[in-house]
Amino acid sequence: VFDECGNTVQAEVVHFGNNPNPLTGLCPEGNEKLVCLAEVPDPDEDWVASYYTGNGPVTATLVNIIELGDECVGFTVIHEYEVTDGCAVKICKVFWEGIDDRRPKGICPVGLTGLVCVSDIPAPDPDGIAALYTDGCGPVTAVLINTIDDTDDCINFSRTYQYEITDPCGNAAYCSVTHSG
Repeated sequence: VFDECGNTVQAEVVHFGNNPNPLTGLCPEGNEKLVCLAEVPDPDEDWVASYYTGNGPVTATLVNIIELGDECVGFTVIHEYEVTDGCAVKICKVFWEGIDDRRPKGICPVGLTGLVCVSDIPAPDPDGIAALYTDGCGPVTAVLINTIDDTDDCINFSRTYQYEITDPCGNAAYCSVTHSG
């Protein structure tokens, strides 16, 4: 405070208050075991707000979505919310994570046995093999990578087809199908 002559004095005004119901709660946990980005749920402000209590109704507002990585190298999606009860504000970050540590999964079929002649051996079937496998995120493909013949005309014979099954990220599984007679 000062007057016209330049005299000053300092004054302090203290305001006291007591919020009987401070904003409390913890941010909900996301999921760290997702396989695909498509499994990340849409932001849910009501769900986040339900984890908090305060001095009046609690609301959560989505303020940011951060996406890091991708399905092939691993990913993190962060939903960032501002949570308030009208008096206090907290920041809540929900993490959704996935790591691509998987190969296509499926069942390699058993080959045919008891065939009469080599000519009875079916042709390779990469599409049929691919249909037996899944990746969970995208389509898988199968390619024939090797054919091994062990024949003695029509007495004892076998043919093994070796397939590589891959997903869009380049993860691979292998399958060998042996037909014999």
